[in-house]
Amino acid sequence: MSLSDRQLEIRRLGITSTDAPAIVGLSQYRTAADVWLSKKHPEAVSEPSEKQLEGMAWGNRLEQAIADHYAQKNGVTLLKVGTAAHPAVKWLLATPDRLIKNKKMGLELKNVSEWQKRQWGPSGTDLIPRDFLIQVMHCMMVFGFKMWDVACLIGGRDYRVYRIYADKELQSMLYKQEKRFYEDFIIGTKEPNFDSGEQVRQYVLSKYPDHDNSKIINIDIYGDAEAKEAIKTLCSAKQQKKKFATQEEDKKTFLMNFMQDAAELHWEENGICISWRKPKDGIKVNWQAIAEKALTKSTLKPEEIDALRSTYTAVKDNPRRFLVKDENASDDDNE
Repeated sequence: MSLSDRQLEIRRLGITSTDAPAIVGLSQYRTAADVWLSKKHPEAVSEPSEKQLEGMAWGNRLEQAIADHYAQKNGVTLLKVGTAAHPAVKWLLATPDRLIKNKKMGLELKNVSEWQKRQWGPSGTDLIPRDFLIQVMHCMMVFGFKMWDVACLIGGRDYRVYRIYADKELQSMLYKQEKRFYEDFIIGTKEPNFDSGEQVRQYVLSKYPDHDNSKIINIDIYGDAEAKEAIKTLCSAKQQKKKFATQEEDKKTFLMNFMQDAAELHWEENGICISWRKPKDGIKVNWQAIAEKALTKSTLKPEEIDALRSTYTAVKDNPRRFLVKDENASDDDNE
């Protein structure tokens, strides 16, 4: 569903159904820190790329087709209602794909690829991916409904419908976690753990672009348990990185030889597609070499050439480098 600027602004003030899976750690695409960033620092969130916008546009078109098919098959009228708030908890928001007219029931519309098929159970069951289940539970909590359907089109040809019933115990757990997140991070001044997500990493880099040589943290004295655990995990990951990188390259070589001149290898049962294609040849022009060559043959005086170089030379602002020296690791692992 495409949202207006007003709807987007309203959604920044509370917790929505798409925020809920990330807050409880069950989203396939976002983290709790991503949600916090979108609410508190929306200017730091990257705008969708042209390709992403095109994908969203096609998603909206296919969503309408799925909705039309559901309405025709079930003999119902579907309604678009925009962003709604819980009658008593104003920060609890939802923008349902559709509501079903004259029924206390909503409809979620999903268009997924063939490679996601194994995440979905048989039509008529409630076996849907956990993040979508959390979304639906959140929507039912906002509207006070006890039932919600999920209409899903898989691979453009496999249409399925799932009936989800409200689970009070799950909704209670969900509400408590959302409330804590809202009070601590949205209206409060706390910050979540910045431990995953590229946009969150870029935010941290922009927030602390330079270093202070006078500041050294001794973790033995500081004693932060979470920081110590993060350091242990980081060092362990670095020690394993080289081992797994070697394994990865070895298996790549094996599979390239197995594929020979095939463009793709499919393992549909496990939702895996391996592509090995030669990209179109490109052209790279070394403009610096051309300019230097042209300057040696020019009639400019040496001081004029120096001035020209100075005019078109800029200082490169390098980001801070994050390096780990682990005394228990090999020299190769510390590179």
